Amino acid sequence: MELTQLKYFLTAASTEHITRSAAMLHIAQPALTKSLRLLEEELAVPLFAKKGRNIVLTGYGRYLQNRLEPLIAAIEEIPHEMRKLAEKEEETVRICVLSASLAVTQAVMNYRREHPRVNFQITQKASDRFYDVRVATKAPSDSFAEGEAHIIDEELFIAVPDTPKYRGRDSAELSEMREQGFVSLIGSMHLRVICDRFCRTAGFEPNVIFESDSAEAARNMIEAGLGVGFWPEYAWGIPPEGSIRLLHSSAPLCRRELVISKGRSKGESARAEDFYRYLIEYFSKLKRFGSEAK
Repeated sequence: MELTQLKYFLTAASTEHITRSAAMLHIAQPALTKSLRLLEEELAVPLFAKKGRNIVLTGYGRYLQNRLEPLIAAIEEIPHEMRKLAEKEEETVRICVLSASLAVTQAVMNYRREHPRVNFQITQKASDRFYDVRVATKAPSDSFAEGEAHIIDEELFIAVPDTPKYRGRDSAELSEMREQGFVSLIGSMHLRVICDRFCRTAGFEPNVIFESDSAEAARNMIEAGLGVGFWPEYAWGIPPEGSIRLLHSSAPLCRRELVISKGRSKGESARAEDFYRYLIEYFSKLKRFGSEAK
Protein backbone atom coordinates (compact mmCIF):
# COMPACT_ATOMS: atom_id res chain seq x y z
CA MET A 1 0.00 0.00 0.00
CA GLU A 2 1.22 3.46 -0.90
CA LEU A 3 0.30 6.68 0.87
CA THR A 4 -1.12 8.23 -2.31
CA GLN A 5 -3.21 5.14 -2.90
CA LEU A 6 -4.66 5.34 0.62
CA LYS A 7 -5.48 9.03 0.18
CA TYR A 8 -7.30 8.17 -3.06
CA PHE A 9 -9.30 5.57 -1.18
CA LEU A 10 -10.32 8.01 1.58
CA THR A 11 -11.47 10.59 -0.96
CA ALA A 12 -13.57 7.99 -2.77
CA ALA A 13 -14.90 6.71 0.56
CA SER A 14 -16.03 10.22 1.56
CA THR A 15 -17.84 10.98 -1.74
CA GLU A 16 -18.87 7.46 -2.80
CA HIS A 17 -18.62 8.78 -6.35
CA ILE A 18 -15.73 7.98 -8.73
CA THR A 19 -16.16 10.92 -11.12
CA ARG A 20 -16.47 13.47 -8.31
CA SER A 21 -13.51 11.97 -6.45
CA ALA A 22 -11.30 12.02 -9.55
CA ALA A 23 -12.11 15.71 -10.08
CA MET A 24 -11.29 16.50 -6.45
CA LEU A 25 -7.97 14.65 -6.76
CA HIS A 26 -7.17 16.20 -10.15
CA ILE A 27 -6.56 12.80 -11.75
CA ALA A 28 -8.26 10.90 -14.58
CA GLN A 29 -11.21 8.70 -13.64
CA PRO A 30 -9.60 5.50 -15.03
CA ALA A 31 -6.49 6.15 -12.95
CA LEU A 32 -8.57 6.37 -9.78
CA THR A 33 -10.55 3.25 -10.67
CA LYS A 34 -7.33 1.31 -11.29
CA SER A 35 -5.82 2.48 -7.98
CA LEU A 36 -8.87 1.34 -6.00
CA ARG A 37 -8.94 -2.01 -7.79
CA LEU A 38 -5.26 -2.63 -7.02
CA LEU A 39 -5.86 -1.78 -3.34
CA GLU A 40 -8.73 -4.29 -3.20
CA GLU A 41 -6.54 -6.94 -4.82
CA GLU A 42 -3.75 -6.30 -2.32
CA LEU A 43 -6.10 -6.53 0.65
CA ALA A 44 -8.05 -9.42 -0.93
CA VAL A 45 -11.41 -7.94 0.09
CA PRO A 46 -13.98 -5.76 -1.70
CA LEU A 47 -13.94 -2.17 -0.46
CA PHE A 48 -16.74 -0.78 -2.62
CA ALA A 49 -19.95 -2.11 -4.11
CA LYS A 50 -21.84 -0.59 -7.04
CA LYS A 51 -25.13 1.14 -6.36
CA GLY A 52 -26.60 2.43 -9.57
CA ARG A 53 -24.12 4.91 -11.02
CA ASN A 54 -22.52 5.44 -7.62
CA ILE A 55 -20.49 3.28 -5.29
CA VAL A 56 -20.92 2.51 -1.60
CA LEU A 57 -18.52 1.25 1.02
CA THR A 58 -18.67 -2.38 2.03
CA GLY A 59 -18.16 -3.41 5.62
CA TYR A 60 -14.46 -3.91 4.82
CA GLY A 61 -14.32 -0.48 3.23
CA ARG A 62 -15.95 1.17 6.25
CA TYR A 63 -13.47 -0.55 8.59
CA LEU A 64 -10.52 0.57 6.49
CA GLN A 65 -11.87 4.14 6.38
CA ASN A 66 -12.18 4.27 10.18
CA ARG A 67 -8.63 2.97 10.63
CA LEU A 68 -7.03 5.20 8.04
CA GLU A 69 -8.60 8.58 8.80
CA PRO A 70 -6.73 9.24 12.10
CA LEU A 71 -3.51 7.78 10.66
CA ILE A 72 -3.54 9.95 7.54
CA ALA A 73 -4.51 13.00 9.62
CA ALA A 74 -1.50 12.34 11.88
CA ILE A 75 0.81 11.90 8.88
CA GLU A 76 -0.38 15.17 7.36
CA GLU A 77 0.46 16.93 10.64
CA ILE A 78 4.09 15.80 10.50
CA PRO A 79 5.39 18.68 8.31
CA HIS A 80 3.86 21.22 10.70
CA GLU A 81 5.23 19.37 13.73
CA MET A 82 8.67 19.16 12.15
CA ARG A 83 8.68 22.90 11.52
CA LYS A 84 7.74 23.52 15.16
CA LEU A 85 10.43 21.10 16.31
CA ALA A 86 13.03 22.86 14.17
CA GLU A 87 12.01 26.21 15.66
CA LYS A 88 12.33 24.80 19.19
CA GLU A 89 15.69 23.22 18.35
CA GLU A 90 16.99 26.55 17.08
CA GLU A 91 16.00 28.09 20.42
CA THR A 92 17.66 25.34 22.50
CA VAL A 93 21.15 25.77 23.97
CA ARG A 94 22.96 22.75 25.37
CA ILE A 95 25.49 23.52 28.10
CA CYS A 96 28.06 21.18 29.63
CA VAL A 97 28.97 22.66 33.03
CA LEU A 98 32.10 21.15 34.52
CA SER A 99 33.12 24.21 36.51
CA ALA A 100 31.75 27.50 37.89
CA SER A 101 28.26 26.02 38.08
CA LEU A 102 26.98 28.76 40.42
CA ALA A 103 28.04 31.54 38.05
CA VAL A 104 26.80 29.69 34.96
CA THR A 105 23.42 29.04 36.59
CA GLN A 106 23.04 32.74 37.36
CA ALA A 107 24.06 33.63 33.80
CA VAL A 108 21.40 31.25 32.43
CA MET A 109 18.74 32.80 34.67
CA ASN A 110 19.71 36.32 33.59
CA TYR A 111 19.74 35.35 29.91
CA ARG A 112 16.30 33.77 30.13
CA ARG A 113 14.87 36.95 31.59
CA GLU A 114 15.91 38.68 28.38
CA HIS A 115 15.05 35.74 26.11
CA PRO A 116 12.17 33.79 27.73
CA ARG A 117 11.63 31.51 24.70
CA VAL A 118 15.10 29.99 24.94
CA ASN A 119 15.37 26.43 26.25
CA PHE A 120 18.47 25.26 28.11
CA GLN A 121 19.63 21.67 28.47
CA ILE A 122 22.36 21.39 31.09
CA THR A 123 24.63 18.43 31.77
CA GLN A 124 27.56 17.96 34.14
CA LYS A 125 29.08 14.88 32.52
CA ALA A 126 32.69 15.26 31.40
CA SER A 127 32.13 12.52 28.81
CA ASP A 128 29.32 14.46 27.12
CA ARG A 129 30.38 15.66 23.67
CA PHE A 130 26.93 16.80 22.53
CA TYR A 131 26.88 20.43 23.64
CA ASP A 132 26.85 23.97 22.28
CA VAL A 133 28.79 25.61 25.11
CA ARG A 134 31.02 24.04 27.74
CA VAL A 135 32.54 25.57 30.86
CA ALA A 136 35.52 23.68 32.24
CA THR A 137 38.63 24.43 34.25
CA LYS A 138 42.33 23.68 34.07
CA ALA A 139 45.59 24.65 35.72
CA PRO A 140 47.54 27.28 33.73
CA SER A 141 50.20 24.68 32.90
CA ASP A 142 47.73 22.09 31.59
CA SER A 143 47.23 21.74 27.85
CA PHE A 144 43.85 22.20 26.27
CA ALA A 145 43.02 20.84 22.83
CA GLU A 146 39.62 21.94 21.60
CA GLY A 147 38.00 24.24 19.06
CA GLU A 148 37.11 27.87 19.62
CA ALA A 149 37.44 28.77 23.29
CA HIS A 150 37.76 31.77 25.59
CA ILE A 151 40.07 31.43 28.59
CA ILE A 152 39.60 33.42 31.79
CA ASP A 153 42.42 33.61 34.34
CA GLU A 154 40.97 33.23 37.84
CA GLU A 155 42.63 33.59 41.23
CA LEU A 156 41.93 31.01 43.92
CA PHE A 157 41.79 32.82 47.25
CA ILE A 158 42.38 31.16 50.59
CA ALA A 159 39.13 31.50 52.52
CA VAL A 160 39.73 31.73 56.29
CA PRO A 161 37.54 32.61 59.31
CA ASP A 162 37.14 36.32 60.05
CA THR A 163 39.08 36.10 63.31
CA PRO A 164 41.74 38.35 64.90
CA LYS A 165 44.43 36.00 63.60
CA TYR A 166 43.72 37.02 59.99
CA ARG A 167 42.32 40.54 60.37
CA GLY A 168 44.40 43.24 58.77
CA ARG A 169 45.98 40.74 56.38
CA ASP A 170 45.34 40.44 52.67
CA SER A 171 47.68 37.52 51.93
CA ALA A 172 49.17 34.38 53.45
CA GLU A 173 51.47 31.58 52.43
CA LEU A 174 49.48 28.44 51.75
CA SER A 175 51.78 26.49 54.07
CA GLU A 176 50.25 28.41 57.00
CA MET A 177 47.09 26.32 56.45
CA ARG A 178 48.96 23.06 57.06
CA GLU A 179 47.19 22.32 60.35
CA GLN A 180 43.76 23.60 59.29
CA GLY A 181 40.79 21.48 58.30
CA PHE A 182 39.83 21.98 54.65
CA VAL A 183 36.38 22.16 53.13
CA SER A 184 36.57 21.02 49.54
CA LEU A 185 34.84 19.56 46.52
CA ILE A 186 35.06 15.79 46.04
CA GLY A 187 38.34 14.41 44.79
CA SER A 188 37.21 13.62 41.25
CA MET A 189 36.32 17.23 40.44
CA HIS A 190 38.98 19.15 38.52
CA LEU A 191 39.04 22.14 40.90
CA ARG A 192 39.83 19.75 43.77
CA VAL A 193 42.66 18.21 41.76
CA ILE A 194 44.14 21.66 41.09
CA CYS A 195 43.82 22.76 44.72
CA ASP A 196 45.35 19.56 46.09
CA ARG A 197 48.26 20.12 43.71
CA PHE A 198 48.83 23.60 45.18
CA CYS A 199 48.85 22.17 48.72
CA ARG A 200 51.47 19.59 47.74
CA THR A 201 53.54 22.38 46.20
CA ALA A 202 53.32 24.11 49.61
CA GLY A 203 54.60 20.92 51.25
CA PHE A 204 51.54 19.25 52.76
CA GLU A 205 48.47 17.14 52.05
CA PRO A 206 45.23 18.99 52.89
CA ASN A 207 43.29 17.65 55.89
CA VAL A 208 39.85 17.47 54.26
CA ILE A 209 37.16 17.52 56.96
CA PHE A 210 34.24 18.00 54.59
CA GLU A 211 33.83 17.38 50.87
CA SER A 212 30.86 17.62 48.53
CA ASP A 213 30.03 17.44 44.84
CA SER A 214 28.05 20.66 45.33
CA ALA A 215 29.95 23.94 45.06
CA GLU A 216 27.15 25.67 46.95
CA ALA A 217 27.37 23.20 49.86
CA ALA A 218 31.15 23.64 50.08
CA ARG A 219 30.83 27.42 49.94
CA ASN A 220 28.17 27.42 52.68
CA MET A 221 30.36 25.30 54.96
CA ILE A 222 33.29 27.70 54.50
CA GLU A 223 31.04 30.72 55.11
CA ALA A 224 29.86 29.05 58.32
CA GLY A 225 33.48 29.00 59.54
CA LEU A 226 33.67 25.22 59.70
CA GLY A 227 36.96 25.05 57.82
CA VAL A 228 39.27 26.83 55.42
CA GLY A 229 39.16 26.34 51.68
CA PHE A 230 39.99 27.61 48.23
CA TRP A 231 37.60 30.26 46.95
CA PRO A 232 37.42 30.81 43.15
CA GLU A 233 37.47 34.55 42.53
CA TYR A 234 34.71 34.81 39.91
CA ALA A 235 32.91 31.50 40.02
CA TRP A 236 31.90 31.72 43.70
CA GLY A 237 31.46 35.48 43.97
CA ILE A 238 31.96 37.61 47.06
CA PRO A 239 30.95 36.10 50.44
CA PRO A 240 28.72 38.01 52.86
CA GLU A 241 30.60 40.73 54.68
CA GLY A 242 32.01 39.62 58.03
CA SER A 243 31.60 35.88 57.43
CA ILE A 244 35.10 35.01 56.17
CA ARG A 245 38.22 36.68 54.80
CA LEU A 246 39.67 36.02 51.35
CA LEU A 247 43.47 36.06 51.34
CA HIS A 248 45.78 36.01 48.35
CA SER A 249 48.14 33.06 48.40
CA SER A 250 51.60 34.61 48.25
CA ALA A 251 53.36 31.25 47.88
CA PRO A 252 52.51 29.45 45.75
CA LEU A 253 50.44 31.69 43.48
CA CYS A 254 47.09 29.89 43.24
CA ARG A 255 45.30 30.38 39.96
CA ARG A 256 43.30 28.38 37.48
CA GLU A 257 41.84 28.99 34.04
CA LEU A 258 38.15 28.84 33.23
CA VAL A 259 37.64 27.64 29.66
CA ILE A 260 34.42 28.61 27.88
CA SER A 261 34.38 26.62 24.67
CA LYS A 262 32.05 26.10 21.74
CA GLY A 263 30.77 22.69 20.73
CA ARG A 264 29.43 21.28 17.50
CA SER A 265 26.22 19.66 18.71
CA LYS A 266 24.00 20.81 15.86
CA GLY A 267 26.07 22.92 13.54
CA GLU A 268 26.04 26.69 13.59
CA SER A 269 23.20 27.90 15.82
CA ALA A 270 22.60 31.63 16.06
CA ARG A 271 21.11 31.24 19.55
CA ALA A 272 24.01 29.10 20.82
CA GLU A 273 26.48 31.59 19.36
CA ASP A 274 24.66 34.46 21.06
CA PHE A 275 24.69 32.72 24.45
CA TYR A 276 28.38 31.85 24.05
CA ARG A 277 29.17 35.55 23.55
CA TYR A 278 26.81 36.50 26.38
CA LEU A 279 28.53 34.09 28.80
CA ILE A 280 31.95 35.49 27.96
CA GLU A 281 30.66 39.02 28.59
CA TYR A 282 28.98 37.86 31.82
CA PHE A 283 32.26 36.47 33.16
CA SER A 284 34.14 39.60 32.10
CA LYS A 285 31.78 41.62 34.30
CA LEU A 286 32.32 39.16 37.16
CA LYS A 287 36.05 39.66 36.67
CA ARG A 288 35.81 43.41 37.17
CA PHE A 289 33.53 42.82 40.15
CA GLY A 290 36.00 40.36 41.66
CA SER A 291 38.90 42.77 41.15
CA GLU A 292 37.14 45.47 43.13
CA ALA A 293 36.59 43.05 46.00
CA LYS A 294 40.20 42.10 46.67
